[in-house]
Amino acid sequence: RKLRTKHNYIRQQLEKQVRELEFQRNNLLLQVEDLYFYKHQLEAKCEQSSSKYEMVV
Repeated sequence: RKLRTKHNYIRQQLEKQVRELEFQRNNLLLQVEDLYFYKHQLEAKCEQSSSKYEMVV
């Protein structure tokens, strides 16, 4: 009986940790997506700036 209770407690703790890790993983994936989007925005701005500079020169 005691062993089963301990087993259930450990299982619940592990399931909780898995949920927390999945949540963190999803947040990190969203941050990566945001960074890629920001990178592409910066690249586009650099290209525009380069084009304008070349036209002036």
